[in-house]
Amino acid sequence: MHKTNSDLLLALEQRSRLLSFNSEISEDSLHLEQEEGTAKFGFHLPTCCGRIPQENEWTDDWTKFFICHRLKPQLDRLIEEHNVRELIDHSDQLYRKTEKLLNCRQSIQPALVHGDLWGGNWSMCLSGEDTEPIVFDPSSSYSDPEFEFGIMQMFGGWTQYFEEEYDKIMGKSDGRHERVALYELYHNLNHWNHFGGSYRNSSMNLLRRIIG
Repeated sequence: MHKTNSDLLLALEQRSRLLSFNSEISEDSLHLEQEEGTAKFGFHLPTCCGRIPQENEWTDDWTKFFICHRLKPQLDRLIEEHNVRELIDHSDQLYRKTEKLLNCRQSIQPALVHGDLWGGNWSMCLSGEDTEPIVFDPSSSYSDPEFEFGIMQMFGGWTQYFEEEYDKIMGKSDGRHERVALYELYHNLNHWNHFGGSYRNSSMNLLRRIIG
């Protein structure tokens, strides 16, 4: 799922290159009826992570999308409803650190992520004599593929073998651990907004660790 969009964008680039090199070939003659992919971050409609809506306005820049449509709405909600002084004091510092941590992800291609992929949102189903994995209750968007690891790290449930096989397909860049901590913070803040103060300590500990 994470690689599908980049494959579609590559196919579109190859088709465009073929058309530009050979003027006698037309789009119709290629008989291509396929989804073309997107180079933007977002989604075609708002979604929810739990019961809280999240905006998915199409954005060219991943850092801007993550701050404006994921991180900031969660912080603003907590500040408005609970007047958490430490969040007020450190929010600007967190945004600056976010920009620094995500700077190396500016050239990534968006991936369609589930967005809330923890152990309770996947299972297996029978398909003939075989079993196939299924996922449900998505909070989908075209995002940094590493965003998926935030909720996975928060609740665990995947193996080192899985991560190694995933990296063979998607590749791995330096600094993932720090970025995933940032994405995990988003989910902790979201759980704080859903379930109250039981997630306050985990959220604040992560925030302090991220901003150093």
